[in-house]
Amino acid sequence: MKDSEELSILDVGTGNGHLLLAIYDNGYTKCRLIGTDISPVSIELSQAIAKARGISSVIFRQQDLIKEAGNEQYRLVLDKGTFDAISLTDELRDGRRLNKIYAANIHNILSDDGIFLITSCNWTKKELIARFGDFGLEYHSEIKYPTYEFGGQKGQTITSVAFVKGKKNMI
Repeated sequence: MKDSEELSILDVGTGNGHLLLAIYDNGYTKCRLIGTDISPVSIELSQAIAKARGISSVIFRQQDLIKEAGNEQYRLVLDKGTFDAISLTDELRDGRRLNKIYAANIHNILSDDGIFLITSCNWTKKELIARFGDFGLEYHSEIKYPTYEFGGQKGQTITSVAFVKGKKNMI
């Protein structure tokens, strides 16, 4: 992906905004960089850090992606723990588990050529493919991390999987 005004990157659960600011620092200064978080305190912190660094083009806003996905489309959506947190609850909205609403909403905010990159410490590659594949996201690739062995099983402490938007529309 090249830095351009057409490139839009959404960091879901942005926290202190560090990831987006690092992307900006690595030369992605023309594209739309947007960080959302359910926590107003996180957004205030992100905005303060960006302001202190003299960066005004990175946008931070409060958003609950479960309640309101919005109409904007993004070429790249990043999740570094939000799905993990959402998956910890058994809460239902309109009879649906929150993690299922989240997955459908991720599909809907991706542009047609969009990529969803998720990093999880709770789910394996196979589990993530199953959870997001049901919602129109197709496996693309993964980031390889060092593995460990315990009890005869091999694993890694985190999993990062990239998905591309499939053709079916999710509601």
